Amino acid sequence: MWRRNAVLLTLCLGVTASARGQQTDAPSARLGSLCSGTQWARFEIVLGRIQIFGARYGKKRQACRGNLDEGEGELLRLQVTDGLTCLHYQLSDARQRITFDFVGDHISLMREAKSADVTPLRYEQIGDDDVLLFVGEPTNERQFRARSLWHLWLVDPELCERELKPVLHLMRPNWTFRDQVARIERELFEDHDAQVDGRRRAEYQELIDQLGDHRYQKRQRAYDQLRANGVEVLAFLESLDLRSLDAEQRLRVKKLRQGVRFQRGDNADRVACWMRDDRSVWFRYLGSESAEQRRIAHRQLCCLCGQQLEFDPQGDDGARSEQLTRLAARIALH
Repeated sequence: MWRRNAVLLTLCLGVTASARGQQTDAPSARLGSLCSGTQWARFEIVLGRIQIFGARYGKKRQACRGNLDEGEGELLRLQVTDGLTCLHYQLSDARQRITFDFVGDHISLMREAKSADVTPLRYEQIGDDDVLLFVGEPTNERQFRARSLWHLWLVDPELCERELKPVLHLMRPNWTFRDQVARIERELFEDHDAQVDGRRRAEYQELIDQLGDHRYQKRQRAYDQLRANGVEVLAFLESLDLRSLDAEQRLRVKKLRQGVRFQRGDNADRVACWMRDDRSVWFRYLGSESAEQRRIAHRQLCCLCGQQLEFDPQGDDGARSEQLTRLAARIALH
């Protein structure tokens, strides 16, 4: 995949190893601010995925500072053709080399270490697949797979703040991940009526069933009702096993999933609505240090699974750890 992206990027932008002597459109500012400083495009996090907005069609743009051949500099190339946005960014200094490659909905971020105090890092985001994060040297690498950036932050906030945030801040220095995750968490736990959520999911399931009705008007009415719920229905749609649906239902569910799109970045309310029906989120909170959070998470997860799950929120650490291991093997978290 890395090789394929590199080939596509070369075709789109004509990327070469050297940026010497190509000081084009570069604003005068400190090294490391080229992505955010040029304002050629706007970086947003939408439903936990990095996206680019506002890039101008057909215009090939390039800017650089310093001299990458000598190990101190940065380069930015951007072009939009036939609906495909291609961006390549490089930053090199005495401590590290950072590369961003955007080819449509394929995004790769990499940090290579030049100094012992820098940890290698790689982030991959491909279409609607889970995002991947690799941290550390290959011989001692930690690997993470999650539905989105927000899910990554929930899994290991300290690591993401320490290692991933500085790389993402090259796109937008004002992203405040820790504060946003705290607000998302408050929204999740302040609006957690399991009975209401259960009725809502039952209504969604009834509408899904109606998508397979033999009468077109009933199918279309169900589709319109599901679409009207926007982001609130998205997690439920993503949890469906498409193999259990007929062809008409699969087609309409795919259209509904693709139709929930936004032009602005995430806020806590939107993300909490999206996560509310996500089993992996509530499973993560079963391991919370807060007994109250564990109690609420257990109730929500039982409701989502439609059965009572063996877990004692008040149990000791060892007992809870064993129960979590059994639960992870028993329930589908994606």
